[in-house]
Amino acid sequence: MRRTVSVAALLILFSAPAVAQMPTARLKTVFPPGGQRGQTVEVEVAGPDLDGASRLMFSHPGIQGVPKRQPPRPFEDIGVAIPNRFIVTIRADTPEGVHLVRIRSRFGVSNPRPFAVGHRTEVREKEPNDAPENALEIAVGTTVNGRVEKATDVDFFRFAAKKGQRVVANCWAQRLESVLDGILVLSGPDGREMIRCRTSEREDPVVDFIAPADGQYLLKLYDATYRGGTDLFYRLDVHSGPHVYFVHPPAGRPGTRGRYVAYGCNLPGGQPAPGVELKGNPLQMLPVEIQFPFEPIAREFRRGTFAEAR
Repeated sequence: MRRTVSVAALLILFSAPAVAQMPTARLKTVFPPGGQRGQTVEVEVAGPDLDGASRLMFSHPGIQGVPKRQPPRPFEDIGVAIPNRFIVTIRADTPEGVHLVRIRSRFGVSNPRPFAVGHRTEVREKEPNDAPENALEIAVGTTVNGRVEKATDVDFFRFAAKKGQRVVANCWAQRLESVLDGILVLSGPDGREMIRCRTSEREDPVVDFIAPADGQYLLKLYDATYRGGTDLFYRLDVHSGPHVYFVHPPAGRPGTRGRYVAYGCNLPGGQPAPGVELKGNPLQMLPVEIQFPFEPIAREFRRGTFAEAR
C-alpha cells in the first residue's frame, strides 16, 4: 500500500506543469516617447527584467540608442553604464512618424514600444505648471514631452497666436501606448473657455481652432479619470502647420501607387473642401500621390530581422 501511494505521488509530481520560467525582458515605457530628427535626446526606459540593458534597437536605421555612461574613472577606457538611461541619436533624414523600439538586455530582446520622430522644437514639461499663473510658456511650433504623474496633476501651457491663425494642439498619448485618457481645454485671451476635447483622433484629444484675436491662449491638459503615474506620458504638438485628418480612399494595396485626396487644415496648396467641416471649422483638400511599400517595416521588425542587421 505504501509503495502504491509513493508511485502515485511521483506520477503527480512529474506530470505537474512547470510553473517556474526564465525572466523575460519587458519594455513598459520610454520617456520621452520621441524626439526631433537631426537631434540627440536622452531617454529613460522602465520595465521588468531589463537587467544588463545594452542597446536600444529601432525599426529605422536612422535612429540609434546607446547606454548613457558615467565619466570614466582612472584606468578606465569608458565609464560605467547608467542603468536604464540611453542616448538616442536621430539622423536628419529619418522619416517623421511613429517608429518602434526594443531593448536588448541580459534576458533577451524585449517587446516593441512606439517612438515618435518629429521636426519641431522639443521641450520637456516642467513643474510647477499646475495653475494658469505658472503655465509653461511655449511657442507655436513646439512639441512638449510630459507626464501626468499624480492624480491631482494638471498641466498648463501658454502660447501667443495672431488673429485668423489656425492652430492645432495635438496630444499624442494612447496612440503611443500611454494609458493617459487626456482632456484638452483651450481658453482665449479673455480667460473664457473656448474648446474642451476628450477624444478626437484614436482616443486622443486634438484642439483645432482659428484664433479670434491677437493674444495669449491657455491650454489645460489632465487625465479624465484623475489617475497618475509614469505610464501616463504624452507628446503635445502645438503648431500652425499642415494637419491631415483623413485620406480618401482610406486604404491601398501593398506595392501600388495611386492618387488620393487628403483632407485637413493648413495644407500647402490645399483648396477649400466644399461642405466638409470638422466641429464647425472648414477643411481643405489636397490631391496627393501615395506609394505603398511591399512589406511594412514594422512587420519585419516584429519578426526580429532588425535585431542584428541594424
